[in-house]
Amino acid sequence: MGVGKTTFTRELLLALGVSQPPEGSPTFPIAHEYQSSAAKKPSIVHLDLYRLRDEAELDDAGIPEYFEDPSRLVFVEWGSQFPVFVEKLLTRAGKRHWQVDLRFCAVHEVQGVQGESEHREISITQLGSLS
Repeated sequence: MGVGKTTFTRELLLALGVSQPPEGSPTFPIAHEYQSSAAKKPSIVHLDLYRLRDEAELDDAGIPEYFEDPSRLVFVEWGSQFPVFVEKLLTRAGKRHWQVDLRFCAVHEVQGVQGESEHREISITQLGSLS
């Protein structure tokens, strides 16, 4: 919690021409849908699965529908709670996908920092096909 998932997604959205409203992460509504301001850019969905408890709730919330349009960009926070379900959706949709992991760095990992570190480490791993 609080490592920067929503901030990271907000910056990606800005790079795609979307100014995210101040409501931030879609933790309570589960999904926010956007359209890029750039012409001919795909629609974008930002999902936050934190509050969902099981795969039945994912289905009830209509999460699979967001993956059906191959041109839609889908950002998923807390997808790690349902790795098999999300992987199945991505594979079925034939989407290129990456896993982005953010974590706080331990104080001893950041040179010259005393006390608690606010530094983050990010790793991006390609999981899906680029075809």
